[in-house]
Amino acid sequence: MKDKTMNQILAFQYKYEDFLNIILNHIFIVYAFFLVISVDGYSRSFLFALMLLLVIIRGNYVFYFSYSIKHPIVIAFFIYAGMHYLWLIGTDNIQWGQRMIDQARVAFYPLIFFSFLDKRFALQILSSFLLGVMISEIISYAIHFKLIPWQFIIHDIVYPWKSHPIDITFYSAYSPLDPSPFLHHSFYAATLALSAVILIYRLISENISKCIKAITIIFILSMTVNLLIIGGRTGYILYFILLSSLMLMIYKKQALKPLIISFSLLSILFTFAYLSNGLFTQRIDQTVTTIKSLYNNPNDFRSSFGSRLGIWYYGLDVISESPLLGTGTGDQMDAVYSKINDHDNFLKQMPDMHNQYFSILLQFGFIGLLVLLNLYYQIFKFDRQDKELNIIKQLILIAMLVTAMTSTYWHFYLPTYLLLISAVTIDRITIKSDIPKPSIKLFSAYTILALISLIMEKLQ
Repeated sequence: MKDKTMNQILAFQYKYEDFLNIILNHIFIVYAFFLVISVDGYSRSFLFALMLLLVIIRGNYVFYFSYSIKHPIVIAFFIYAGMHYLWLIGTDNIQWGQRMIDQARVAFYPLIFFSFLDKRFALQILSSFLLGVMISEIISYAIHFKLIPWQFIIHDIVYPWKSHPIDITFYSAYSPLDPSPFLHHSFYAATLALSAVILIYRLISENISKCIKAITIIFILSMTVNLLIIGGRTGYILYFILLSSLMLMIYKKQALKPLIISFSLLSILFTFAYLSNGLFTQRIDQTVTTIKSLYNNPNDFRSSFGSRLGIWYYGLDVISESPLLGTGTGDQMDAVYSKINDHDNFLKQMPDMHNQYFSILLQFGFIGLLVLLNLYYQIFKFDRQDKELNIIKQLILIAMLVTAMTSTYWHFYLPTYLLLISAVTIDRITIKSDIPKPSIKLFSAYTILALISLIMEKLQ
């Protein structure tokens, strides 16, 4: 009886294996869409659980996972996540340690993703991510021009399975004057910068129709302007760095003229944005004032950037005491707080190090830094044998390197980067049959799945 049941299961798996791979790749496309428009991340959690279930049902684990466990990028992500668990030994702040584990465990996900992703879906996944960014910026503009309120929250909803009323947030901007509808403005600004430059590259490199070209130009401009009406200064810097890198990667020794043209256009746009006396003006003036203040008194940390310098300054003392192994997972902030003197006591309000490199050094020492740098190196050296995707991969890597200087990979960056990197570095075909072409039927299926995911998020 058991043998008969097992044979039936194997027959089912063999029959529907290809179909399940197709479904998995399509779910992943919807998963990418929710990276920038999910408020709490529950929609992504639902979709991930659904993908995991289908991977289990599909079977043939040896065949699919033998590729995953050998992929250098999967291994690098696995080591990064595993380090957080290993360094829990001796951790004093269990609560912060758990937060770091919650952040790092998504680095195990590529082990699942690489077991079913088909390289032919790479551009569709990127397009889905960019569509999510586009929808987010449409809402951002609607908030900016006061067409909709800056928050859409339904209060005191009673669910039978909840012990108390809850609030349902559909979107909530950073502030009425800083219209970042779903993400913190720093995350949103970096996403806009990366998305705009990816679109610039696709505009330059792809042979597309005039209609698609016009739509692409419109969204490049709208993303650039949207970047200037929100408060994320990291995004301003990242835009310049990514655009410069793109020109150098495409034109190499002939890059001078494209660089001059690009920077001239950006300078004109940024000048108009500055003269508009909006949030961009405030951010630039604030930065200049901070730099002057720090120049006159390097120990004055009472500013936005000064607070970051202050927390890094005291972090260096902790690193010098335990340079090789660090303090342990989640103990970094307690260790830094203990070094802060009474005069700078306000720095204890800083919730994290605002720098991924410092955060890793503090927790795991130089061993941890090598683990992080190995992750970057494996991404850099991996060759997909596709020029377009390789350049996009390098742009994502540059974004990882730059944003790590001003933020930690907490909550948003790590899930986003590992998904995008998974899409552009997968280098095999898992689907034997023909891939369904874009159609109204397929788009309807995406829409239905997205709505189900959104409903599941709001029912949490």
